[in-house]
This record gives sequence, C-alpha cells and structure tokens, in this order.
Amino acid sequence: MEFGLVGVKVSSASGGLAEDFALLSPDLVESPLRSVDLQLRVVDVAAHATLTQVFVNPLDEALEVTYAFPMLPSATVCAFSADFSGVSIRGHVLEKDDARISYDSATATGHSACLLEMPTKDSLYLRLGQLPACAEAVVRLEFTMQLRSEGDHSLRLGWPTVIGARYPLSPSPHGGSMKESLDSGCVVGPGGAAFSLSASFEMHCAISGVLSPTHDVVATVDGTNHASASLDLPSMPTAEIVIQVTAATPLVSRCWLEPNSCSGGGAAALAVLYPEESALQKLLPQRQEPLRTEFIFVLDRSGSMCGDGIQKAAEALQLFLKSLPQDCLFNIVGFGSTYQSLFGAKSASYNAETLQMASEHAEQVHADLGGTEMLQPLEFIFAQALPQGFARSIILLTDGQVSNTESVFSLVGRYAAQATVFTVGIGSSVSHDLVEGLADVGGGTSEFVTGSENLQLKVIRQLQRALRPTSVRLTHVEWLGAQIVKLAPAKLEVPQGRITMLMGHLAGGKPGQRGLPCNGNRVLVSGLLRGIDGAAPKTMRLHFESVLGQTAVLDLETTTLPASRYLHAAVGRAMIEDVLGNLPSRPPTELAARARKRVVEIGTQLQVASRYTSFIAVDRWQVLRDPRVCPQISANSTIKVIRLPDEGSMQLLRWQATIRPGDPAWKHKQALEVACSTLSTNHPERLKAAMEYSACLRQAGRSDLACLIARTAFEDAIAELDNCSEDSYRDSIIIMQGLRDNLTEWILDEDQDAAGKTTLMPEEQKHGRSLHEQPQEQPPMADLLQPLVRLHVFDGSWAPSEMLAEAIGVPLSSFASQPLEASPEESATALVISFLELRLAARAGEWTLMVDKARAWLAGRLGAERLVQLMARAHATIQAS
Repeated sequence: MEFGLVGVKVSSASGGLAEDFALLSPDLVESPLRSVDLQLRVVDVAAHATLTQVFVNPLDEALEVTYAFPMLPSATVCAFSADFSGVSIRGHVLEKDDARISYDSATATGHSACLLEMPTKDSLYLRLGQLPACAEAVVRLEFTMQLRSEGDHSLRLGWPTVIGARYPLSPSPHGGSMKESLDSGCVVGPGGAAFSLSASFEMHCAISGVLSPTHDVVATVDGTNHASASLDLPSMPTAEIVIQVTAATPLVSRCWLEPNSCSGGGAAALAVLYPEESALQKLLPQRQEPLRTEFIFVLDRSGSMCGDGIQKAAEALQLFLKSLPQDCLFNIVGFGSTYQSLFGAKSASYNAETLQMASEHAEQVHADLGGTEMLQPLEFIFAQALPQGFARSIILLTDGQVSNTESVFSLVGRYAAQATVFTVGIGSSVSHDLVEGLADVGGGTSEFVTGSENLQLKVIRQLQRALRPTSVRLTHVEWLGAQIVKLAPAKLEVPQGRITMLMGHLAGGKPGQRGLPCNGNRVLVSGLLRGIDGAAPKTMRLHFESVLGQTAVLDLETTTLPASRYLHAAVGRAMIEDVLGNLPSRPPTELAARARKRVVEIGTQLQVASRYTSFIAVDRWQVLRDPRVCPQISANSTIKVIRLPDEGSMQLLRWQATIRPGDPAWKHKQALEVACSTLSTNHPERLKAAMEYSACLRQAGRSDLACLIARTAFEDAIAELDNCSEDSYRDSIIIMQGLRDNLTEWILDEDQDAAGKTTLMPEEQKHGRSLHEQPQEQPPMADLLQPLVRLHVFDGSWAPSEMLAEAIGVPLSSFASQPLEASPEESATALVISFLELRLAARAGEWTLMVDKARAWLAGRLGAERLVQLMARAHATIQAS
C-alpha cells in the first residue's frame, strides 16, 4: 500500500496489523527537499510572490520526487520554471491529460521533467521525474494574489503550509496515491526543509504597523508608505504564516489595468472595491426600511476543536449573543458527525428568557460531535422557511476541511437569495477554499484566526457586516473607451439583446436582486478588454441600483501597469473559478463538458493552472543513458526511508519486533491481534484496539509504528464503511475521528522534532488521546471583558451587583442613586460603558455593539441631555478608581 500520511511508499505483506515488523535494510535516504524561499512584493492589496524550492537527489540513481503543498484559493500560479543542473526550462500550460502524457513520455525516454497539477483549489502537486543521481533541481513558482482586508485599515497576508484532514470520512475513489489523497482527506505535512521569507510592502498611504500573530517575523516600519518583513526558520513551519499590515488611512477602492504584451489593443483589468451603502445615500436619497434579521450561529463542534479552540469559540458565542439587536430571531446549530439545534427547527425570538437559555448553552458547549460533516446541518437550516419580514444571516465557525466542498457550495448557492453566509476559519490547517468559498457563494465575507489573533473581534466584525443593510446593489461595470470581452463575476455582465438604458436602468430581473450587494464587503471584479488602440482607459464606471429602482453611477480612476502577464493570470483564474462556480453540484454531462472546454481555453490562453490545466516543463537537452522506471519519494516526509535492493521502492523504516510480555504495549498488541482475527475492519471494538495500541506506542516513542497502525486501521475501515451496520456506524465514525486527529498531531510533531524543535504541549496531547482519556480543560486566562459580557442583560443594560463592581474595580456603593436621579441600573450601565471606553479602548471592536445597545437603552430612559451628564459623572468615577 502507499503510506500517504507521510508520503512514502510501503510494500505490505499479507500479515496485516498483527504482524511484527522487522528492520529490512540500513540503507537510509534523506528527504530530497532541502530549502524553500518565499519572496513577496505587496503593492496596496495586490501581491506578487516567488516561491523557490530546492530538491536534491540523495541516491546514486535517478529518482522521481513528489511534493504536495497548499496554496490560497485567491492565489494564481502565473509562471513556472525548473533548473536541472544549471539548465533552466520554463514551463507552459497544457490541458491536464496532455500535460501528463507529455510528462510520462519525457521521463520514459530519459528526460528530466517537472509537472505541476492542481488537485483542489487550495493545493498543488509537484512531480519531478528522472532527477539524475546526486543532482539538484531548483523549482520556481510565481503567484499573484490579493491580500484580505480586515476592518477599515488592516490587511492580512496569509501563507498556509499544511494540507489538513478533510471530512466526511469517505474512501478514496482513486486508489490512495499521494496526489489523490488530497481529495480523500489525508493530512499532508510540509516536510523538513529550511525556510525563509522576505516581504516588501508599498501602500497608498503611510504604513503604521506590520506584525505577525503566528511567527517571530522581523519587521521594519519607518512611518513612510514602505515597510518590510522577514522570517528565517531551520525547518518548514507547521502553522500558517500570517502577517498583518495596518495603514494610516482607510482602505480605498482601486483598479489596475495591464496591457497585453502582444499587439492587438487588449488588456486585463482588476478592481478591488469596497462598495458601502452608507456612502451611496447621497446618490440614492430614498431609503427602504431595513428588514429585521434572523441570525443563525453555526459552530463546529468536531473533536479537533477540543481544548482552547472550543473555549475561545464559546466566549465568542457569548459576545455574539449579547451583541444581537432586540428585534431579531436567532438560533445556535452545532455540528460534527451529526448536528444539534438549540431551538429545534424554528428560530426563537430574542428576549430575556431565550438569551438566558443560549448563554447557558454557550457555557456548557463541548467539542463532542465527532467529525466535520457540514452538508447536513446546512440542509437542515435551509429546509426551514424564511420568516416573513426577516432576512437570514448565517455566521459559521469551523477549523476543518470537508471532502464534499462542491456539494456544500452548490447548496449554499441555491439559497443565496434567502440567506447571507459569513464564515470564520479557525486554526492553521483550516481549508481556505471552504471558508472563502462558502462566503463567496453565500454573498458574505470570510475571516480567519490563528495564533494570537482575536476570535471574538472577528466574530463581532462579521456580525456588524450582517447588520448592514443591503438595499443597494452593484449591477454592472464598464471601462470608458474600451469594450469588455469577458467579465467576472458573470453577475455583473450585461446580457446582450436584453438591455434597456433609461436613466441608467438595466432591464431584466427585479430591482435590488441583480448584481452584488453593497454592504461594505470587498468585491473583486476582473475583466478582459479590447479596443485599446491608443491610451488606456482612465476611468472605470460603477452602476448601482436600489430596491426602489433608483440608479446611480460612480467613477473610479484606473492605474495602468507595464505590459506583462501577471494581472492577466489573476484575471484568468477569476474567470475559471466563475465558470466552475456557476455549475450545479451534479451538472449534466453536456454542461460539464462545455465548462471544462471553457476552462481549458482560458487556462491555455492565459497560462493559468486549474482543475483541468497543468504546467509542464521538460529538459529536452539532457538525456539519461539508461532510462528506466525510477524509485519515488515524497518530499512531504521528514522521516527517513530505506530502499529495498530487490524492488527499488521506498520503504518506511520500521521498528524491530521488541514488544514482549511486560512491555506496556503488550496487552494492547494482544487485544489488536484478537480483534484483527475475529472482527471486521470497521467494527468499533477493532478500531478501539488499534487506537489504544497506536497511542501506547506513540507514548513509548515508537512514532513510526504508531502512525502505521493508526493509518492502516483507518484506511481499512474507510474501505468498508458502506457495509457498516446501523448499530455500530456512529461508534465507528467517532473512533475513526480520534484516529485521524491523533495522526494529524503526530505527523506535525514529527516535522517539528526532525528539525530539533521542542513541542510545547501537554503530555496527553503530545502522545495522542486514547479512547478512555478525556481532554483536559485548560483554565481560562484572565480577561477583563468576559465577566462584563456574561453580566450583560438582554435589553442592553447591566444590573448592579458585587460581581459587576469587582469586574470594573469600583465600590458597590457607586451604583447607588446619583444627584441626577439615575436608577442603580442606569448608573451601573453608564459605569460599564465608561470602563470599556477608558480601560479597554484597544478592544473596542469587540464591545462596540454591546455599548451601542447600552447607550440606546440609556437614551430611551434618560433623554440626550441627562445621558451626557450621567456619562460625564461615570467617566470621572472610573478615572478616579
């Protein structure tokens, strides 16, 4: 079988799990990946990245190297080249099958070749064939991408390094190769090579800060519009690298235009827009009364969320609940292998009683629902009728990945007119494709949190976006003086033959339903233009329409770049994703064929890798004298491998048979032997025995054998999952989740240990949890905000109490009636507002909605003048405390 978890091939005898393993050969081979260098140049929100990977063949014969690594869904590979022993070959894009044929033909005839494929939207798979003995190969990839916006002033640059496990648990339809394991859910580590990063930033205004919440990045900020950052590590990072850039002024809409390097008057255009309804009100004076909102908080409660993850999510849920408006409906849906709804099939009215129920639920929430199955809870939500007079907003938190991504996207897309989906991705191995894609098809936005980033802030930011009205939409765009050949998103295209221009009105469809909503979410618009014979167009015109049928236009100045291919590649990738994104989950054969043909046309024309197109580079000048089928090794593994002399295939270095009576693992070994001889591969008792034995071996330091046993048990059960009885199916799924979670931790630990790092984690987490062990709750860190969140009342006020007085550091007597004749509740509320504004001003993004509710409550009881006087007195009290 192929041991896809660490990416090395293992020949399996017929003995199975119960067989003891013998040491086969002392011929050790080092991992071929030696170094990875990432160079980034960022201008405003646009980034150009050059990724350089150095591979060395450690054998005395030719070798094939494979390497799987993640990429951001928004990133586009725009150039690819390989240097074989000093000979540089530039890659080009072909249809996927043609690229594979070219690769196989080249390697079969003794030519070195390099193939780059995109198995999923957020991963790449590299094959480096016929690398000569002891030779070096340098692979360079160039990317274009856009930074994510976070708030009005900040940008987030993320670079993932680990391909995480994907759910639901399902057998691979492709036989389990490393590349196809990306689809079947295998976790893939980054390997153990040295890593370096260098980034330069240039903004439209002064840069006020550059920092990383995940790594010790060295940043240089001098108060100008330029800054830099660097990072050097002895081995590949096992967590996503995040760099946050803060601008001195708010982010603004921008548009770039790149002429075609060939003649013909063509160009590519890319616009990054922040259309905000409030900024358009002077153009659209009549406003529709906003709809009330039904909020559904969807929380990932799978096993991987246990510990710190679920604790932070529960705190964010508490803050979310206390920040909701009073006239809303709400519900909480937790999901894992199954799902649970707090209020059943119908959302509850937001009142003191339901808020108390939800708050108690948040206090007791656990990561106890197994794997990450997202489709069923979303089907449950969309099956419920939308309450009349309400808009529906879904805020979804997850730390995982799923294998049925397209089905999830298709479902959300079908109900996009009924619900807006906002997502928050948690952790360093969450799927960017899943989190970003859900928000894209659901008309919302996505956020990510990892390292020391603040989850509560990002949840509240999503709630603020959900509260914004969406009565204005961007209906279509144009570049003055140019013709649009192709546009993405296609929702902004003007259908030919169905246009009626009257006061700027676009016929077809109901007002307020065409185009894209203007709620402040970032919008990317890509276009291929023609008819630019002279000067490039300097103006992009945006057309807006309200639900009342009012129209307006805004002009945006364009910035013309030098003729090149980078922007063309980014535009091509956007158009490919738009073509694929408009397909149903199970498209008819003819429709799928047309979409594939269109993707291949765009990919080959604009040289963009995609699901159906790949980069291929072949060394036509050097030929091996004795070409043959060469051994293969994955650069994703930091574990040393050995080569069988008679087979020439790579083998995992196994432990000698030293487990004997008296050894702590002996009883677990015997239990597994009995289970393997008497029970089916998917039986929960057999899976439990494998889980216990592998955890015991891991604790004893026998990581290789522990991984092999856990992985084999998992894959054997996957193959027979459809035949599992109803009585044992749920138990089997839960134990398989535990096996996979252990494997994920162990492989990432091996990557760190191979580089000489010390992994700082509790012993039970380091060794993996057995079935009988319960995750240990970590005591929460002191947080001045959380007590105030828990004490916040439904109507926006705070009730006086000893706990509240202690939380804000004032005597209980401070809540007593004041000369202004304020009630104790009014005094307490004013004091809390002052405490937040004076003591926790840096966290205003988290508490702003609570304070808005509190001020509205006070204003309704006191009036504007008395409110000002009470707040002045409260500020003085807090300052004196």
